[in-house]
Amino acid sequence: MQPSIAILFGILSIAVATGFSRPSHRSKILGIVAFSFVFRLLLHAFVVRNLAFFSHGVAGGDCNIYENYGEIIATMWQMDGIQYVTADVLPDISRISLICNLYACIIYICGPGSSFACTALIAFLACLLCLVMYRFTLEMGASDRIAFGTFVITIFSPSFIYHTSDMYKDGINALLVVSTLYLGLSSAKRFSIIKLALIIPILWALWNVRPYMVFMCLVPLPLAFLGTQQTFSLRKTIGSLVLMGAMIAAVAYGASKSVISGAETQFAHGTNADARTYNSSQGGSSVVFDESSDSPWSAIGPKLAYTVFSPFPWTGGSIGLQLAKIDTLIWYYILFSAARAVQFMWRRDRQTLLMLLLFLVSGFLAYATTMANIGLIFRQRMPLVMVTTVLASVYWTHRERLTRRRPVVRAPLAEIAARPLT
Repeated sequence: MQPSIAILFGILSIAVATGFSRPSHRSKILGIVAFSFVFRLLLHAFVVRNLAFFSHGVAGGDCNIYENYGEIIATMWQMDGIQYVTADVLPDISRISLICNLYACIIYICGPGSSFACTALIAFLACLLCLVMYRFTLEMGASDRIAFGTFVITIFSPSFIYHTSDMYKDGINALLVVSTLYLGLSSAKRFSIIKLALIIPILWALWNVRPYMVFMCLVPLPLAFLGTQQTFSLRKTIGSLVLMGAMIAAVAYGASKSVISGAETQFAHGTNADARTYNSSQGGSSVVFDESSDSPWSAIGPKLAYTVFSPFPWTGGSIGLQLAKIDTLIWYYILFSAARAVQFMWRRDRQTLLMLLLFLVSGFLAYATTMANIGLIFRQRMPLVMVTTVLASVYWTHRERLTRRRPVVRAPLAEIAARPLT
C-alpha cells in the first residue's frame, strides 16, 4: 500500500506544479518537481535511516516521536473510530497534534512502519512549499528567470532536502508560514477576501504544528488588511475587520485562551532557563552564553549573532553540521542580497518591505531568546531563510534589469574598416 500512497502524492505534486508554474518554465519545473520528489523518497529509503548525519543518530528523535504518536492515534481510531485527536486525549501532542494526526491517517491505511508513505506526504509538501516560493517571488515583481532560480535554490538546498526526506515537521511548518505571508502580501497588493479567508485555517494548522510561529506571522498581517495603492473602500474595510476578528478568534480557540495569554505562555515555555538547558543538551552543537541573569534577553547580542550566522566556517561537529555550512555560505549571499533589496524597496515599496521586515526582525529576535544549540536553531530558522530569499529576489531582479539596459559599445565604422581582413 505504501507505494500506492507515494504514487498518489507524486501525481499531486505534478498536478500542483502544473497549476502554479508559468508556461515559460513549466516543463523544467515539472521535471524538477518529479525528480526532487523521487530523490527524497530514495534518500529516505537508502540513506537517511541508514547513515548517522548528526550526533543524535539516524532518523532524529523528532521523527521517532511523530511516528510513535501517529501509530498510537491510528490504533485509537481502529478501536473508537476516526476523529481528530487533541491534547485533551493525548496531552503530549499539545503542540504537534496536526502532524501526528496526518501521519496517523497514512498509518491507519498502510499499517505500522509506514515511514516511507509518510515521507511521501512530506516530499509533496516540500514541493508545494517551493512552488509557493516561486509564486511569492513573482508577486514581489521578480522576473520569470529569477523566480525559477529561487525555486531551484530552495528545492535543492541540502538542509531542506534532508529535513524533508523523513518525518520531520520543518517542511510543513515552513509551508504554513510562507503561505501565510504570501497570501497576506498578495492580498495587500490586490485585495482578496478569499486569500485573507484562507489565512484562518492556515494559522489554525500552524498553531497545531509550531504554535509560536503564529505570533510571528500575526505581527505583519495587519498591514495586509489595509491594502496598498488602492482607493478607500468601505466594503473592503468592513470585510477586512471581520476577517481579522475571525482570525484572532480562531487562534484564541485553538489555544483555548486569549491570544495575548497564549503568546505569553509560549514565550515563557520556550525561553525559560530549563528549556534552554534542555536544548543545549541535545546533540553536540550546544552553545553556552555568559549570561548575567536567567532572563532570555541576557547576552542578546551574541545570541542574535549565532541565530543569524551560525554555523560558522570554523565550527566543529558532525557530518550534518559540516554539510550545513554549504547552506550557510548560500545564506550569507542571500543576506547580502536582501540588504541590497531593502535599499531598493525603501524607495519603491515601503509597505511591502515593512511587512517582510516585521516578520523577519521579530522572528530572529524571538529565536535569539531561545538560542542554545546551533543544529536546532539552524533548523528552526528555515522559514526565516525562505522569506529572506523572497526579499533577496527583488535585488536579483533589479540587478538583472540593470544588466539588460546597459548599452552595447560598438566600434566606430572607420575603425572597423581599417582592420585587416583575415
